[in-house]
Amino acid sequence: MDSLYQAEIIDRSQHPRYAGPVPGATHSSGGLNASCGDVIRWEIRISDGVVEEIRHQCQACAICTASADLLAEALTGVPTAALKNVTSENVLSALGISISPVRMKCAMLPLSALLNAV
Repeated sequence: MDSLYQAEIIDRSQHPRYAGPVPGATHSSGGLNASCGDVIRWEIRISDGVVEEIRHQCQACAICTASADLLAEALTGVPTAALKNVTSENVLSALGISISPVRMKCAMLPLSALLNAV
């Protein structure tokens, strides 16, 4: 089963579906994982308490980029009040593979940067 998820991570890192700027973004935030060199920037447009559009711009490893892309997909259309309930367990579940302690920062950088944005 891990190989299926690994293929998804590679695909999401090479062909992210939620990458790029958000026209009319109302919120933004960035983050850096100095130990790996990952850099992420979120742009989000929120209207009437709902995430209308969310996109990332990553210069990051495959795990970080896939984590950001999966988060963006899961959170589009979600009420902003629900964002505070997103946990590291949600991210790890979406990635679907075992993450070593060394790579945990890579997987969690998108979540920490996102929470700083809202």
